[in-house]
Amino acid sequence: MVSYLYLELILTCLKAINSLKIDSRIMLFRIQQIALAKFPIILFGCMLLISTTIRGVAQIADNSLPASFQLNLKAAVLIPESELKAVNADEQIARDRAEGVENRYGVLDSLTVDIRTAGVYSEFGEYKIWRYALKCSDAQSLGIWFKTFDIPEGASLYVYSVDKVTVRGGFTVNNMKEDGQLTLADFKGSSLIVEYNEPMSAVFEGGVVIGGVVKAYQDLAAVAAERIQINCPEGDDWQNEKKAVAMFTFRDGDFSYYCTGGLVNNVREDAIAYFLTANHCVSQESEAQSSVFYFNFENSTCESSDGSMTQSVSGATFVAGNSYSDFSLLKLSEYPPRDFEPYFAGWDASGDIAQNGTCIHHPQGSTKCIALDYSSPESVRYSVSWSDGSVSQAFTHWEASYDDGTDEGGSSGGPLFDQDKRIIGQLHGGDDNSSLFGKFSLSWNYRSETTRQLKHWLDPDNTGILVLDGLDGYTKPVAEFTPDVSIVCLSESIQLNDESKYDPDRWYWEITPNTFSFINGTTSSSQNPQVQFSQEGTYTVSLLVENENGDDLSLQQDLISVYTELPVQFLGVSDEMTLCGWELDEFALVAEGAPEFEFDLTVSENFTFSQSGDSIILSLTADAKTNGSFDTYVKVTGSHGVCSASDSVLLHVVIPDNDNVAQAFPLKLGNNGTFSNECATVEQNEPAPDTEGCSVENNWCPPESDEVLDNSIWFYFEGPSSGRISIRAEGINAQIAVYRAANSDYLLTGSDASYSLIAAADEGLKSANEASIVDLKVTPGANYWLQLDGNDADSGDIKLELLTNSIEVYPNPSSGTYHLTIASEEAGDAELSVFSHTGQLIYSGLESFSPDNNTIDFNLSGNPAGIYYFRAIINGEIMSKKLILLR
Repeated sequence: MVSYLYLELILTCLKAINSLKIDSRIMLFRIQQIALAKFPIILFGCMLLISTTIRGVAQIADNSLPASFQLNLKAAVLIPESELKAVNADEQIARDRAEGVENRYGVLDSLTVDIRTAGVYSEFGEYKIWRYALKCSDAQSLGIWFKTFDIPEGASLYVYSVDKVTVRGGFTVNNMKEDGQLTLADFKGSSLIVEYNEPMSAVFEGGVVIGGVVKAYQDLAAVAAERIQINCPEGDDWQNEKKAVAMFTFRDGDFSYYCTGGLVNNVREDAIAYFLTANHCVSQESEAQSSVFYFNFENSTCESSDGSMTQSVSGATFVAGNSYSDFSLLKLSEYPPRDFEPYFAGWDASGDIAQNGTCIHHPQGSTKCIALDYSSPESVRYSVSWSDGSVSQAFTHWEASYDDGTDEGGSSGGPLFDQDKRIIGQLHGGDDNSSLFGKFSLSWNYRSETTRQLKHWLDPDNTGILVLDGLDGYTKPVAEFTPDVSIVCLSESIQLNDESKYDPDRWYWEITPNTFSFINGTTSSSQNPQVQFSQEGTYTVSLLVENENGDDLSLQQDLISVYTELPVQFLGVSDEMTLCGWELDEFALVAEGAPEFEFDLTVSENFTFSQSGDSIILSLTADAKTNGSFDTYVKVTGSHGVCSASDSVLLHVVIPDNDNVAQAFPLKLGNNGTFSNECATVEQNEPAPDTEGCSVENNWCPPESDEVLDNSIWFYFEGPSSGRISIRAEGINAQIAVYRAANSDYLLTGSDASYSLIAAADEGLKSANEASIVDLKVTPGANYWLQLDGNDADSGDIKLELLTNSIEVYPNPSSGTYHLTIASEEAGDAELSVFSHTGQLIYSGLESFSPDNNTIDFNLSGNPAGIYYFRAIINGEIMSKKLILLR
């Protein structure tokens, strides 16, 4: 007898280990019944072996056994039973086909069964036990909805087959939901037993009330030959992404349906259980609450039929959705356990066209399949009318035409992945030729309401990220951290801020050297410790983070610098620097040496400025750009707590006085001195000659760059009485042009009808740095503007001469004093004479002149008013003028 029991025990162990058809907990119970107390060591080893070999087979449950399994097997008790109306599968399937509904699979029987009052009651040990049976003769499976599930700590709910081979549960307080309901995954077969166990010492009486039973008339495991199972070769590259996709069932009215969807990542990457599916599947809270999600429901190979629906979670909340792009976003009420290996798929909300498209789905509620379009999905350019009467507008969907595989009813909501394995849409529907997917990019933020868009939920911090990769649901943390400041005053404290990803729950900080202390109750294992240093120097910080999935270390060498006196200074500049005015447009001066900064300007009225952290951003005002060069000091004060230090820089801001046409410099005859076009700019609509060639009249040489003008400055003059003038610009590779216009505004209209180009020249083919215009004919007294620019941005000092073969006397008329300008390239003597109208000599003189000093003054104020005649002999050449003397 002993040897037989021993042998039976061993055989039972082996059978349990090698078969998944018998629930592991049932097998342990049978072993316990056989072994009794005679083989405690063997029994323990066998039970341990089984518990580590066979995976659990229920939606999130504690995998315990019903208390009734421990009752005396000789005691037969009649269990009350509800005989449900037959489902009549053929009739229901015909109805589905007639109505064009492809994803309906079950009929809901509404009933109210309070397990505590309708079930048979018994006791075992410290537990009260209630049992109740349900049966539908022709159902493929039964799915129970508990409209009330409110139980105390220690209580458990189970469902199991009549032969006790298949058990689900126990469902405990951990399965309770905010709505007080519970929907269990479909239970294979036409009958089952519900058992509720409650501790004798429970703090309150639990409520377990059945509200309805879904009677399935279709077998969800059926397989069609044209489908490609996810574990066929075509799915080899999709083994991560497939873990995001799940089939789910839900109730709507008197029927139950199935669809597909997938877990999606969010920008925080904190693994919130968001689930994307189609809006035409689930569009309201009651449907979401009734849903059951089946993960890893797939055949292990291309040819096998071993898909299991045992990995399920129950219930969800409706987060967002709209019919425009046919999306719904749910949040699962239960987080998928570790052995589900959940994966949160990445996505692309940019709207860019993908190179190809892949859909992972559950056709007709069966095992997971894959369909592939090797070309780019196209944006649907037409509106689409659906069988339910809804219409999708043009450009709201992607159209995929599969090269391999197919989708069917029940595939709705299945994600469409691009070549980078990111979701770009979810299946709305289609025909034999193509399938249409609502665009993820439109679901993102096409609607402004938070309940009708994805962005609010998947990018809650509004980072602007539009492309995100996927995430393992149970991934080890990634250590990341920053100090609130990295430059520290010795007398102050800082905080180290944990920024690690993927939810660590343990932190271990190390700082070297050890001349520091944790303060304010924080320690080396605090998430965000506070630290104070006792010695100047540079400190290295490391953080080790852990969670149940693993650990990660981040080491940052020389992260924190501690000073008694802060080393505040401007970065990369000297104490004094020269800048062109045009450079001061969003010009940044950056400071270093402190965590906080304040800035000050001595000529602040010339600037618009803003501070951004360690930088001051400077721009000249419009007035400052026309007011000429100036100097200003910029001062920075850096601080940390009570510590502060300062630095300053002197800016020489260079703005040419005659940069703009309106500020043109007046020229006199002769040598006008030296000017500079350094820091000059080009105005909007500023004119320029054509650049047809160096020897082409009134043209400039073609520039090497695309810009004709680079750094022009402006002058004006009046046409001399001689009607002739020569201009010479010497010093750089200059280009000059003369314009005639009524005033400076006419030169900036952008139309050459407002002015006349009189002459143009540049250095051209000459060897010297000189641009000249010789013997230009002009109108005496007319206004002329001279433009001077550096060819190909050449800049520097330019000597400018205005020459003529005449003398100029001004003012004329005059009340007595006259100025004589002699425009000559050579120095010499001028013999001057003034005669009255009767020929009487009233003034004479001999004066010297040079190109740099060519103005001679003489005074006739002692003479009566009238007309006089002026004569000058200049280097042997006689010139004369008529003078008018006023009182």
